[in-house]
Amino acid sequence: PEADDVQRSRKRLLERTERWDELAELIEREIAATADAEPKLPMLRRLAQLHRERRNDRASAADVLERMLALRPDDRVTRDALLIDLIALGRNEEAAGLLETKIDEATSKAPKLTLLHQLAGLLRDDLRDGDRAYAVYGRILELVPTDADAFAKMEQLDERDGNYERLLS
Repeated sequence: PEADDVQRSRKRLLERTERWDELAELIEREIAATADAEPKLPMLRRLAQLHRERRNDRASAADVLERMLALRPDDRVTRDALLIDLIALGRNEEAAGLLETKIDEATSKAPKLTLLHQLAGLLRDDLRDGDRAYAVYGRILELVPTDADAFAKMEQLDERDGNYERLLS
């Protein structure tokens, strides 16, 4: 108990003096000294927030969020925060994987369509993967066969990538 009070006091001092790197190191040591997963989660959440908001270090924040997901894979809030960080960092392949997970978990049509459009745009514009983007637009058309925007994007992809055979079929 006394050691806990000392740790809390030290953290408060580091916060007041805005010594964010040292505070991050202290929290990391606390996490390492904690055996069970559940008590680690709030510490990891605080560490991710510290990295993002105080240290302006999205890469470290994303790494911490990945550790949190490893402990609790069904944590949607953590997954959403990680997705934002991955996109901001340009880690688009990883972001695409998270979007696929969110699409698989979407239970209604509207959110699924929104996520499919986001994934298609990421694949088309950021990863420049025309074939995968085309396939995602195909999934959109399975849900909404009259989606003119999806048809137009598929046509644009084929023109951009020179896939004239598919364009003519």
